[in-house]
Amino acid sequence: MKFLLTSGALLISVMSYSQCEKNNETVLLLTSEIQESTEYKINYGSSFKSMVKEELSSCKHLGQGYEFKIQKLQKALSRMTQIDSLTSSTLKKLDETKKKLIAASGDSMYTSIGNAEYDLFKYEIDFNKINNPGAEVIFSDSLLVFRQLNSFREELIYGLTNYSWGEKNFNLNKIGPIQEFESWDHFLFQLDEKLNVESYNYREDKYIVRDIYISLQKSLFKIMGHQNNTLASHLALISVIQSDIISARNLSLMHWKSRVSTGEYTFNMFKVGVSGPSVVKSGEPAELELFLGAINTEANPIVTVESPENAIVKKNDDGTVTIKIPTNKTGNNVISGTVTIKNKSGIPRTFSWTETIEIVE
Repeated sequence: MKFLLTSGALLISVMSYSQCEKNNETVLLLTSEIQESTEYKINYGSSFKSMVKEELSSCKHLGQGYEFKIQKLQKALSRMTQIDSLTSSTLKKLDETKKKLIAASGDSMYTSIGNAEYDLFKYEIDFNKINNPGAEVIFSDSLLVFRQLNSFREELIYGLTNYSWGEKNFNLNKIGPIQEFESWDHFLFQLDEKLNVESYNYREDKYIVRDIYISLQKSLFKIMGHQNNTLASHLALISVIQSDIISARNLSLMHWKSRVSTGEYTFNMFKVGVSGPSVVKSGEPAELELFLGAINTEANPIVTVESPENAIVKKNDDGTVTIKIPTNKTGNNVISGTVTIKNKSGIPRTFSWTETIEIVE
């Protein structure tokens, strides 16, 4: 499918196992490099979990007044643990497939490493000791691997979208595979239809869920048509898929951390805002609403205007946004839209806003 693109440093590896069948030693070298980088990726993702653990410990020491915060941290940590359990189980199944492929070629070069803290990989293959990387091996478990990856994606996304948070309950039906589509745009259209519902935390979770679904869909496409190939090519394919799974796991852990950890947003300027009646009757009390606005002068928020359609949005140099609307319609005019900011991890959070203006002749 020519419209699919792989991303990042894995592109060279994907090209290698599909184009360099005659140079199987090169493919194994690249596969070994992927395996070596995987441990770093695992540790990177686990750092998010460690941060939540540290914050939970600190809140427990602070005692009274932090009960609600502790409850949220515990919920996030529980979900992060479930993500790691799901990831570990899926990666080990893929390692078993690697073992079967190596055994089918007449080799058995793998060693157990059993990392006590992360334990996401059970076997580490010494690719330098494989005797016959160019051996033609039938990938008899390709359909099984396809189903395992599909199941991982479905369970991961279900855990990201179905939960209770404070007094709110969010839920999204399991998103099954999109099996028929005419083009990549058609695929994305169907995915957005499944995600554009209000039963789950749409504004906070959609972007993460969408990214994970798409990235793992590309992993699924890599499996197609890969039944008959060399041992080196099969091992490279599975290693790339495992790396994709860990990336999805890391993004999920980062998302849960962003729900509870402090210091996720950067602001460098503050403004005091006051709203209230401009005219009051003598002798009647007047109420004013005061709030503190936080601004990042180095990054404007993303502002949309849903009504009226012909409004003009202008970004200012001080991190604020100016909205100009037409005033040719008298009476009460409702102006509405959204404002989106991103945290330090790049995860967007969107808020709705509404203002009513009375236009007179």
